[in-house]
Amino acid sequence: MIVTWLPSYLQTERGFDGGAIGLASALVAVVGVPGALFFSHLSDKFRNSKVKVILGLEIVAAAMLAFTVLSPNTTMLMVSLTLYGLLGKMAVDPILISFVSEQASAKSLGRAFSLFNFFGMSSAVVAPTLTGFISDVTGSKEISFVISAC
Repeated sequence: MIVTWLPSYLQTERGFDGGAIGLASALVAVVGVPGALFFSHLSDKFRNSKVKVILGLEIVAAAMLAFTVLSPNTTMLMVSLTLYGLLGKMAVDPILISFVSEQASAKSLGRAFSLFNFFGMSSAVVAPTLTGFISDVTGSKEISFVISAC
């Protein structure tokens, strides 16, 4: 959602211009790097709590994604996008990969990562397609952002 539809959403529904769209979109990725490094370190430090770290990050990231749509002004929207970048997909993915590698046996590691990537890429196909359909039907992308937060 963030990579595929955020620029269009910011332009058509929030009135951002080109430069502001680029800044907002880049900000999500830029703050994602320290988020990934910090939370990966935290996950390694508390190895027995990986599931809790993953769930906590996912819940807060979902809330920030929903708040992106519900933000009453540009400042709050940028804060929610920044927090989403810090706590969202880029922070969770390294922990998920580590979790999969710990749960799978050496014999089935390739299959485990294949399934992990299959479902991840499937959502990367379904979500933008569904968002486009919902946008065409309703005239808005807001519903799709809220659905993706659920």
